[in-house]
Amino acid sequence: DEEVRLRDSVEVTLEAGSTCAAQTGILHDPYSGKIVPFDRAVQPLAVEVEHIVSLHDIYYSGGWQMSYEQRVAIAHDLERELVLTSRTENQAKKEKTPAEWMPSDPASWCWYAATYIDVKATYHLTVDQENRAFLRDVITACQG
Repeated sequence: DEEVRLRDSVEVTLEAGSTCAAQTGILHDPYSGKIVPFDRAVQPLAVEVEHIVSLHDIYYSGGWQMSYEQRVAIAHDLERELVLTSRTENQAKKEKTPAEWMPSDPASWCWYAATYIDVKATYHLTVDQENRAFLRDVITACQG
């Protein structure tokens, strides 16, 4: 979690005595497009680390047949799978797939759809027909 907070925030101050735990910072929320200041002492849940492809989705799209080590690798993939977002956006999404939920800022849809596809492809996870059609439409709109 701390690596994602530090990577995705600006103007970060660290907890007293820590070299890696963010106490305060500012998030440019990739899902809402809003600026979200956070301070763990005042609002400890203002921002949350989010899985682009929910762990539920991973499990039911092929993760169930992976080894424990493989599932842990996906869940901790800093490059593709984890992003810091506002609690509001994360709680709105929860375990939903793209056909059920997209970020509130349409400007982030192309990035989100491409990242979701990248995670699914990298880990050889399935995509059902509804999500396949939805993602195809989003990517087509992004290219047009």
